[in-house]
Amino acid sequence: MMISIAEAISDLLFVRDTVVVPGLGAFVRKPCSAQVDLETNRFSMPSSEISFDAGLREDNDMIIKYLVNEIGISENEAKRMLFHFVSDCFNSMKSGQKVQLKDIGSLSFGPENEMLFEQDPAANYNTDAFGLSDFALEPVANEPIEEHIEETTSAPTSAENEAPVEEKHDEGGTRELGKGVWAFMFALLFIMSGLLYFKVYRPHFFNEEQTAATSADTEVEPVDPQVLAEEMVGDLTRQIIREEQTLPLPVTVNNDTIRIIAGCYDREEPAERMVNSLKNKGYVNAFKEKRGERWFVAYDRYHTEEEAHKALREIREVRGEKGWILKD
Repeated sequence: MMISIAEAISDLLFVRDTVVVPGLGAFVRKPCSAQVDLETNRFSMPSSEISFDAGLREDNDMIIKYLVNEIGISENEAKRMLFHFVSDCFNSMKSGQKVQLKDIGSLSFGPENEMLFEQDPAANYNTDAFGLSDFALEPVANEPIEEHIEETTSAPTSAENEAPVEEKHDEGGTRELGKGVWAFMFALLFIMSGLLYFKVYRPHFFNEEQTAATSADTEVEPVDPQVLAEEMVGDLTRQIIREEQTLPLPVTVNNDTIRIIAGCYDREEPAERMVNSLKNKGYVNAFKEKRGERWFVAYDRYHTEEEAHKALREIREVRGEKGWILKD
């Protein structure tokens, strides 16, 4: 997959505050916090301000290494690509044209041949803004209350007319509550009587008849109601415990929200190709996801920052890959 120098600069701006293009200048990223416009009630998400410094042209191999690792070309081919890119930029600016850098901005020469940079308004390299968007709060319309006030003032307000209504309402509510309590007590008494009959008296009478039929001389041992009541409570307790033990255990949901990002793209197709490439290299859990207007490709998900940092060290130091940690 061949990418342009502009795309390489755009990808590096997500992980670097300064990206130097040897022979051209440096793009500097400065994060901006969220803004609130009190006049319009508009909330702006966190963003980033991109500036250009033509004085930073020292030769470093940041872009060269990125091209070698990302495209798989040799270092000489990467240097050749960078040389042609810088030459084309200066030739276009000398002819009075603007050099458009996708998702970054435009470069041009000013009246005194100074280099001018204009940032793309849609470009945002602040990772804190992923998944967010600007929004405005609409004022809540006050409900008209003039008619309600007129109706209230026109109704009878004397204490003689209002008092009986409130008293009648309270008296009716108390009466209904009393009926409910008595109905509940009666039902509870009925249930306890049934349980007492089937648990105490009926077995007791049955045992007496059976004992009398087998031996008239044998005395029936009296039944202690308190002991039987304790046995009933014990039976109910054991039944409740058995039912609780049969309940299904709660399912633990894995909420791994930490990722190690391998790259980001403005289209889904190259992101899918990178996922397949990572899986071929052994990263079987690689995946892609859309955040805002860009597609991010990740090596894997991790539950803790310690796991993520350990995996990132292995990716960079052992396998020689690039990546950075992203937390939701």
